[in-house]
Amino acid sequence: MSVQNNQVSIGEGVTLRSPEYRYLLNAAGLVTWLGAHTAELGVTGRGVELFAMRTFDVPKWRFHAVVGRPRPAPGRAIAAHPGKIAGALHIAGAPERHLGTRIYFGDGVARFVGSDGSVEIPGRVTAAGSGRSAVPRGVEPLTEMFVNHDYLTSGVLLALGRGYGAYAELKMTKESDDRWKLHVLSVANDDYDFFVGKMIKPPEVPFRGLYSAWVLSGLLTSVGGYITLRFPGSTDRPALHVVWEDVLEDREDSVPVVTEFYLEE
Repeated sequence: MSVQNNQVSIGEGVTLRSPEYRYLLNAAGLVTWLGAHTAELGVTGRGVELFAMRTFDVPKWRFHAVVGRPRPAPGRAIAAHPGKIAGALHIAGAPERHLGTRIYFGDGVARFVGSDGSVEIPGRVTAAGSGRSAVPRGVEPLTEMFVNHDYLTSGVLLALGRGYGAYAELKMTKESDDRWKLHVLSVANDDYDFFVGKMIKPPEVPFRGLYSAWVLSGLLTSVGGYITLRFPGSTDRPALHVVWEDVLEDREDSVPVVTEFYLEE
């Protein structure tokens, strides 16, 4: 990071309101903690987007969030280490009352200006697109459903309680009343099960998915309420795709948010 450099050509920026700032700060910190080497923060016709992924190590995952309302397009984006993005947001400081935290995109840098100060971080600055998705192209879901986030998180945390490196196994069963249950099993065969809120696409054949309890529990902190749960890929090694749509609120403002993540076995 560097202090403000007036010789750098800085273009148009974006103003983050309090809910946007808090969510992006937490999300950038989360993907840093989970081992992402690069994240992309940009302004698109959908809102302010943060995209990060871990594709060189196992387990592989992708994270994508869109907060706020659409901004004028085309926008700009910076690709940098997510820790730098989180640090810059923290140094700039949270918005105060009706004053937002500003992000300006320049030639190879992004400048963050807030109530506590300003800071620049280097990175690759490009035109931002609105076609990002956490799911690789051409991957179709084996099944799709609505589930309660708190129930799923509880099961995953129980599996995580078996120790670092533990796995959470997910499978479904159809009950006698035609309702579906999702089971979260641990390496010790603990079985935490709960009813699916709504089954959108029932599975055609039985299958199980095995996921890092530590990584999954971390990714689940980025979502809440009822979530859409999909299992894309093959029955042998299904991935996990979670989508959450909601509204972030505080005393002064409210903004929409759409967050998704994709986790491989």
